[in-house]
Amino acid sequence: MKMKNYLKIVIGAIFIGGIMAFFFYHDIKKEVIAISNPEKSVYVFQVGVFKSLENAQKFVQNYPSGEIYQDKDIYRIIIAATITNKEKLEIHFKNNEIEYFVKEFSLTKDLDKIKEYDELLSKTDKTEVINSINKSSVALFLRLVT
Repeated sequence: MKMKNYLKIVIGAIFIGGIMAFFFYHDIKKEVIAISNPEKSVYVFQVGVFKSLENAQKFVQNYPSGEIYQDKDIYRIIIAATITNKEKLEIHFKNNEIEYFVKEFSLTKDLDKIKEYDELLSKTDKTEVINSINKSSVALFLRLVT
């Protein structure tokens, strides 16, 4: 009789341990996947969309940080790309009466350089410096998506 009770306890412990291990593994697996392949959001500020490259080239001249991004059969004018300074750029563009559309891109590529530009951007309020940083971050963003 003692052997049956002992066997029931061992089987019960294995069963309960198996259930706990399943849920623990399930949670850890999600975290490992998230860590190994994280998507990072890049916010891109767009000021125009054109079907004609010539029209896009004329329009982009109005924006010191503007670059043309070909997206299939259309041309988008991008004036900024950021990971952490979305609100700051929104305020900056609104204060300068620039109408824009924010588009979010999810990338898995290394965005350390854009983070460096973001750090510089967070430390300045000078329009010329912001335009220069935006020009560099947009150029880098375009290299990452093409």
